Amino acid sequence: MAAPIPKASLRAAEAGASYSLHMSPEAKELIERQEEAFRLKFGRDIGPGDPVFFDPEADTPQPFSPEAIQNMEAQMSEHGFNEEWFIRNQAQLEEEGLLNRAGRKLGRNDPCWCGSGKKYKRCHGA
Repeated sequence: MAAPIPKASLRAAEAGASYSLHMSPEAKELIERQEEAFRLKFGRDIGPGDPVFFDPEADTPQPFSPEAIQNMEAQMSEHGFNEEWFIRNQAQLEEEGLLNRAGRKLGRNDPCWCGSGKKYKRCHGA
């Protein structure tokens, strides 16, 4: 099960940032298994509006309910996979050249993507 998109990442996307990530062979295999599960369940390939990670109990392609996502986030957080971990991991991937940014870059005076309310230059841009 892939991690839900952290709130910080959603805020970055809302600000115009987008990312591509080089996936490990294990992650690629996970996506391929999800694609196959989707084909078996719904009899077709995943379309542009379909969730890759879908509710297996639903009769049509549906994302997980907000409650299910909250439960997954809580379980992940118990094991150390929280927003702080994501931010640290993302920075490490950028340093290693494994995370490629595309789209509008945040300006120094834009609100920080982390949601602190501070300007980027006074928060994560420092």
